[in-house]
Amino acid sequence: MGHGRMLKAEAQLEEEVQKLRRRAELLDAQEDQRYGKSNCNGLSEELQRRQDRLDKIRQARQELEADTAAAAAHQRQ
Repeated sequence: MGHGRMLKAEAQLEEEVQKLRRRAELLDAQEDQRYGKSNCNGLSEELQRRQDRLDKIRQARQELEADTAAAAAHQRQ
């Protein structure tokens, strides 16, 4: 995955994760009203999968940017 695609995928996944978190918070509030508060803090599988993918893309992008910076520094020497 190239840098441009990483940035695009990162932004898209960040938006999807935020939407899923908002939806989960709303559902939790509705369930808390209906059934009482629970101690469950688990993430849905879908949300966790997207968060994991977002984390991997961010890590890959940071590594790519570090490699690019190192190569540019080496060329200047």
